[in-house]
Amino acid sequence: MNKNEFTTLKLKLILRIVGSVFFAAIAALLVLHLAVDGFLQEPVADFADQLGIYHLLLKLKIPLIILMIVVFLLFGIFLAMDKLSYYLNAVSRGIDQVFDEQKNIVELPDGLEAMEKKLNRVKYDLQKRQLEAKQSEQQKNDLVVYLAHDLRTPMTSILGYLSLLDAEKDMAKETKEKYSNIVYEKAKRMELLLDELFEITRFNATSMELIERKVNLNIMLEQLIEEFYPLMAEKELTYKVIQQENVELIADSDQLARVFDNLLRNAVVYSEPKTEILIELLKTDHSAIISFTNFGITIPKEKLERIFERFYRVEEARTTDSGGAGLGLAIAKKIVELHNGTIKSESENLKTVLTVELPLKKSLRK
Repeated sequence: MNKNEFTTLKLKLILRIVGSVFFAAIAALLVLHLAVDGFLQEPVADFADQLGIYHLLLKLKIPLIILMIVVFLLFGIFLAMDKLSYYLNAVSRGIDQVFDEQKNIVELPDGLEAMEKKLNRVKYDLQKRQLEAKQSEQQKNDLVVYLAHDLRTPMTSILGYLSLLDAEKDMAKETKEKYSNIVYEKAKRMELLLDELFEITRFNATSMELIERKVNLNIMLEQLIEEFYPLMAEKELTYKVIQQENVELIADSDQLARVFDNLLRNAVVYSEPKTEILIELLKTDHSAIISFTNFGITIPKEKLERIFERFYRVEEARTTDSGGAGLGLAIAKKIVELHNGTIKSESENLKTVLTVELPLKKSLRK
């Protein structure tokens, strides 16, 4: 207890003692007067007359009652203010506990249960956000280290094979072509990793602005599938498209193409070789629904709920050359939400489905 709190406590104690004595004195006078004027009138009146206060008591009847009421009210107000001060101090300490990392829960006295619940909810939300921020920062740092390590690996291979090509002038043509192809593939891998590093920086440093126009989703998906044909051919993947004709909406075509690129790339990465990717484009009265289905693994529920988080990747992607930085789906989600749409995921029986729903007509973004 500090000096100010001790002084306040002494003042409250003195006020209580003085108030109690004053209240008791007035109550005694009033009781004495009622006794004089009541059923003990004669003996008490004689006693009061002997003391010389009989006529004084008769005159003080009304003033004593009024004074009694006033003192009673003042004493009640004092007690109420004291109780209010007690509660306010308790709430103030509770607010301090919200930001106290050492204390797990906020505890308030009886009567403040509702406030206690609210403060604990605020404390929980604050701790959750702090934890999420730390985890996000840690994931980003881990991925930067991961990407930096992976940059060194292809660079070492490139330098090694270039040194061989330079040292052995009489190398057979077939060997030269083999080494050159390896250098080319490693250089492509480095380009992908550098793109991911730039993607991390751009995702954190910039905000997306949409340039909206009329977009034909049928044409967009057709062009996208053509671009992915070489990647699908490498894994001997086939594809099937189920679509309604002439599905158009108002959107940013470049950003929307980025969404579908990320979703189809994800489907290719997680597909088992020689399986089929299903692409569906449907239209309702108010929205367009686009889904990408691939067959390969079942993503556990606890991981499925996190695949749209920044820097999060399902572990299996780490062992593949095409495993990204974990930004693709997070970026897709952000773009879809900017278009007032939704994106969701489902995974069971070795099948994973990513579905986007977009409004057909332009609406104001919040």
